[in-house]
Amino acid sequence: LALIDIRMPGMNGVELYRALKAIDPAVPAIAMTAYSDDVFMRAAVAEGVLTVLPKPVDAALLLSRLRTAVHDRRAVIVEDDAALAQNLREILVEHGFAVWWAPTCAEARRVAPEARPNVALVDWRLPDGDGIDLVGELVRAEDECIAVVFTGYAADTESPRERAAAQGATFMEKPLDIEALLRFVRRA
Repeated sequence: LALIDIRMPGMNGVELYRALKAIDPAVPAIAMTAYSDDVFMRAAVAEGVLTVLPKPVDAALLLSRLRTAVHDRRAVIVEDDAALAQNLREILVEHGFAVWWAPTCAEARRVAPEARPNVALVDWRLPDGDGIDLVGELVRAEDECIAVVFTGYAADTESPRERAAAQGATFMEKPLDIEALLRFVRRA
């Protein structure tokens, strides 16, 4: 595990994490920063750091996040609504998951081999594709991956539940029932 400061002289934490992942693509990282709204902080999250902790670092929170890395609970959220993705990310991190976020199918395909998710939360309608088809790819690539496909457009088309089930996923409608979602992901 890498514990990385976001802002450092010579090389920022995001650049360092990319360099570490070039050596070991599965290396988990926790980042820390003294800046509450930092462009590098958002970049670190997009790169897949487990969490970004504010400085001064709370020791109990750091230990909790270290336990997350040790328990090897990994999730990928594929959602083009950044605000919803961030809310889901915060919930999953609080429940012990390392979380990667991808706003598109293409980005999900790029991060999935690195993330090796146990859980995939995927929006059905993405800017560059069909989330149900993407879930099929993710589930086939990771034998232990459980998946949820969600949408706010279930009434607009036929059989999204059946299509999701055929790809090995559970289907949920927006707004998401967070308690039901958490019961489902706890199986991971």
